[in-house]
Amino acid sequence: MKTYIDELWEVRETLNKDSLKEAEIKKAILDTIDNLDKGKIKIAYKENLEWKMNEWVKKAVVLYLKVNQNYMISNGTHKFYDNVALKFDGWDHTKFETANKNNT
Repeated sequence: MKTYIDELWEVRETLNKDSLKEAEIKKAILDTIDNLDKGKIKIAYKENLEWKMNEWVKKAVVLYLKVNQNYMISNGTHKFYDNVALKFDGWDHTKFETANKNNT
């Protein structure tokens, strides 16, 4: 996935919201974001007392922001106009319990 994200980065100026209609692009970007969200990969990590950067993961986040369209988000009290959903949108007690079990 790293190689493909790096390739997409080189052509980022040509990407837009319609790019997610292409299965390979959608899979590469969304799988990276999903793995980041699940803690399977990190943008930055500490190694031998030094912070290191996974540049390709950072690029995937920027590409994600570029290809996603903004939309209205509401949490009942507040409204936002963004292209990233609220972290726990639609979650209920069961979803939190399941996520907690998967992270232990």
